[in-house]
Parts: sequence; structure tokens; C-alpha cells
Amino acid sequence: MPCMTHHQFIRSTIVTLIGGVLLLAAGCSTDPATSADTEVPPAAAAPTTAPATTAPATTAEAAAGDDNSSSTPEMIGSAKAGPFRSTSILPEPGGIELDFPVDGLFPIDLPGLLLIASDPSGSQTYVSVFDAARTSVFDKPIDATQFSDPSYMGQQSSPMPDDFLTWFSAQPGIAAGPIETVDLNGNTARRLAVTFEPFDGGLPCMPGDERVCHFFLLRPEVRAAYTQFVGDEAAIYDVAIDDKHLIVVVDLSVEPELANQLVESLKVSM
Repeated sequence: MPCMTHHQFIRSTIVTLIGGVLLLAAGCSTDPATSADTEVPPAAAAPTTAPATTAPATTAEAAAGDDNSSSTPEMIGSAKAGPFRSTSILPEPGGIELDFPVDGLFPIDLPGLLLIASDPSGSQTYVSVFDAARTSVFDKPIDATQFSDPSYMGQQSSPMPDDFLTWFSAQPGIAAGPIETVDLNGNTARRLAVTFEPFDGGLPCMPGDERVCHFFLLRPEVRAAYTQFVGDEAAIYDVAIDDKHLIVVVDLSVEPELANQLVESLKVSM
């Protein structure tokens, strides 16, 4: 993406990083081929293979006063089926490992954030891994028309709660199951299944799209916000390893089998 913006988001239609990464900046041209030289993944429309009515996770650029110097994503390109390793969140000798069950997935590494997406823009993500210590939460409705105002985004977000899953399960418009303790390849994790429902004060994810959106995670350093549309389903994991917590969001709205295969292969090490 050849231009800098104040806000970008990933939505999950699959994922969403929602059906598409959206650049909310006028006059910006986007070119996936040049994305490796840019601050954040390029904007793109949701792939035509994704249902027009669903767009899961979204990441939006935001946050005032953050240093942009470390926000250049590592665009790895289309990956082959097989093992994948990232050290963007857990540095060597540790790391995050997954087994890709199919060709053509796109890993996108950002500081404190790893996306496994269906295209190079990150427009649809299956699994999104956040460093909890570097992630904020939205605790107020978000007006997408104000994404370009860093002070607004800061006012609408708060530090990560000590117990994110319990906090999130009590948020408006969240139909949550019980928090379960599960094993992820030798690591203890807590898992919460959620459905995103209508709520008072809900606003659209973006101008021109009236579908109501849940904004809930913000990576200020890389100006990325994660959202889901009303009607979407997701599984959220809190993975603890030593003193590190990872929040793993698995979008189950479009290709749940593939998304579950990915998270079930996830291994983390310090």
C-alpha cells in the first residue's frame, strides 16, 4: 500500500479482519504487490468467493501518538500447505507454529499481531493472534466515520482487562457460552465461544455499509482494530505461556472447518 493512513481495519468475512481490510483515507491508491513496503496491509474489497452478507474480523488503524517506525508488516506471500512459524510475537528461540492444511493462505506479521488470512490484504482472516500486553479493548460503540481521528480512537478504548474472556462475555450484544479450559498442543488455554448479536448504540463497520459491527480489539502501535458483524460466530482463546498471554480470535462465520484446523495446530513456545 503506497500511502500512509490513520486507520485501517481487518474484518473477518471469513474473517474480517471483516471481509476486507479497509483504508479510510481519501486519495489512497492500493496495490497488494507493493504492500511489503508499507505500514499496514493494503486495502481490498472482500473476495468474490465470500458471501456478501458476512465479513468477520476487522483491523483498523488508530491510536494517537504511537510510533509508526515498527509497524511495517512482513508480507510473506501465499504459503504452501505445511508447517509455518512466526516470531513476531514470541521471539526466538520461541515462536508460534501452525500447520497450514491448504495452499494459498497468507500469513501477515505485524508487531504484536499475527494474521492468517485468505488474501494478501488480510481482508479475511481465519485466525488472528494478539499479544495481550500490547492490545487494548473497545468498551464504547465506535463511529467508523471518526476512525481518522486518533484522539477519538483513544477515548473509545481502554487497557486490556486482566481477565479478557470474562470481561468480553459480559459486553452488550455478546451471547457467550461458558469459559472452558482446553489444551492446545501442550499449552493450557481458556476458550470462549461467542455469537455477536444486536446491541443498543451499535453502528455500522464502515461508511456505506449498514450492517452493525462489534469492535473489540485494538493494536494501537500498528493501528489495527478487530471487528465482527452482528450474526457472526467466533471462538476466542486466552493462551498463557510463562508471563505471556495471547488472545487468539478464530472466525467461525464462513469456513469454520478450516479455521478450526488452523487453531488446533497452533503451538506456542518461549
